[in-house]
Amino acid sequence: MASQYSFLDDITEQNPFSSKFGIIEFSDNATVSVPLEKYSRVQFYWRLQNNTGYGSGGVSNVTAALSLAYDEFLQHGSLNDGDYIIPKVIVLVVNDISSFDLKQASVAMNKLKKLVQLPIGIIVPGLPGIVPCSQTRLGELVGNANWTFGLLDSAVTGIPALTNSTFKCPYCTDLIFICEMTAAIGYNTKLQCLQLAQKLALAANQNSKRKYAIALYGVQIYHSVVLQEIYEFNVTINQLIQNLEEQNSPNGGQTSLAPILNQLYTTLGNSSSSKIGVTIIMGELSVIKDPNPAFAAAQKVAKLNSDIYVLDETRFGPPSSIWTTLTNNQPDHVVNATSAADIEDFFKTLLQDLQKSQC
Repeated sequence: MASQYSFLDDITEQNPFSSKFGIIEFSDNATVSVPLEKYSRVQFYWRLQNNTGYGSGGVSNVTAALSLAYDEFLQHGSLNDGDYIIPKVIVLVVNDISSFDLKQASVAMNKLKKLVQLPIGIIVPGLPGIVPCSQTRLGELVGNANWTFGLLDSAVTGIPALTNSTFKCPYCTDLIFICEMTAAIGYNTKLQCLQLAQKLALAANQNSKRKYAIALYGVQIYHSVVLQEIYEFNVTINQLIQNLEEQNSPNGGQTSLAPILNQLYTTLGNSSSSKIGVTIIMGELSVIKDPNPAFAAAQKVAKLNSDIYVLDETRFGPPSSIWTTLTNNQPDHVVNATSAADIEDFFKTLLQDLQKSQC
């Protein structure tokens, strides 16, 4: 069953999370066989094979097991992320719970529910087989008959489906667009950046939790990075497109890159967007007037390990490592934006990635 959840070696750019796993065995008493922690698949299965096998007790002390589970979650459970409560699940596997034991165990379960949002129960056959009404009593203990399973086989597929339907991912790949607005990059490219941002945002708008931002820079920051709902974003970018079409504004003479990168660093550092957010920058380095501060700012942003793409419009000037530093040298993250075909390929690929990473 654990194989259907994420381990440390399953972490990717699109899914930078892994679950914590723990095992408690109990009969007369309870013991932690596998401490609650993040593991690679090999580490977890090794502990499972070498640390489990409780022995030959005679009593099913469910109360002791639930009390020990409470201690494990209290000491080793993942901390909540701001207002978002990290989902916590316990799976109780028993043969039966007598009416007498149910009263004591319910006290321990109610205490555990202060930390655990989804207590699940599985009935397994003992020496006498399946005890009549055992699943009913288990349902009373966990608080919901739909959270119990009468067979291990049904639990293997049923529990992942139950957790997926109960818990929703809070992070839905926020999108941040940053467009250079200078005479060096030109009117057509400025308009292309704004239209690309609008097109990609509309195409990727499949989850109400996803937010969007559009920022403009040149000699200074013309429009700051502010994450918005899709409706607010559309209002903002329509106004920016109108300003450009009617007045060719803004239209800076040189490029100061460090200020907008520092603002991006602050935004990502204070937001869940840094976890699986995507930032797209269209700019050039031909007339950059702050290469050293910009490089230092790029190094800071890169340490956040956010997913950043650059549509590079640089046509002349000395070589620079600012873009590769900013993108952590990830393959295909610096795109030749002077090629319309490359931009189109980038759009299609990124849209596919965003659709895969939606909640």
